[in-house]
Amino acid sequence: METIVADGERTVTRAVAAITLPYGGDSVIEETMQPRRMGNALAFGGIRPTLTDALNVTGCEIGNAGASGLLDRTSAERALEEYISLVSRAVAASGARMVVGTGYLAQFLVPRIARHSGASFTIPPHAECANAVGVAVSRVTLTLHARFDSGRGAVVFNGEPQELRTLGDDEAVLDRCRAEVKQRAIAAGADPRDVEDVRVLHFHAYDVVRSSFRSARIADVVVQIAPGITAEAP
Repeated sequence: METIVADGERTVTRAVAAITLPYGGDSVIEETMQPRRMGNALAFGGIRPTLTDALNVTGCEIGNAGASGLLDRTSAERALEEYISLVSRAVAASGARMVVGTGYLAQFLVPRIARHSGASFTIPPHAECANAVGVAVSRVTLTLHARFDSGRGAVVFNGEPQELRTLGDDEAVLDRCRAEVKQRAIAAGADPRDVEDVRVLHFHAYDVVRSSFRSARIADVVVQIAPGITAEAP
């Protein structure tokens, strides 16, 4: 995790460094691979060929592989070459030394991506269902950005101002943020058991001094419901 750089300036927003490519097994093929989904692959009852069908045409056995034969081999090979090249360049540019494959098509695509990018690769057990499991068992997480300003008598939570009657010490400020992020997470659908682990990602407080006297205190805080597996998971 690292903070995002926007317009050349580093922010306090934390995120995983990522490159998003709008292609996958359901990417439709219309002469070349297109960055959109238009239903299932032919192999799964769809009406338009996709990257999954291209794999079948070139020798894989995914779903009803025979139905993929509506896609000609030249188009299939061209689409696969385009996909492998695109992803391999992104992997190489990122400097990644290891590619971890998840999703059902990982077993067919990741070895080729790794070979073209010069990286090693691994496909963990049960990788074919990793995405679905992640969606099913991930807990609701939430990040809260807060600014306390005792001089103005205001606290701002994620851009929403509220009245601040008293600031308290640093621990009181953190307690207020923990309570607020828990309340918001539960309102967003989190299981109450999932909101107990609140992490402080950033804390900075300082006094505002005017004419040799402390006139106000300001605190900037970022807290987060820790990501993880929901208590509802069996």
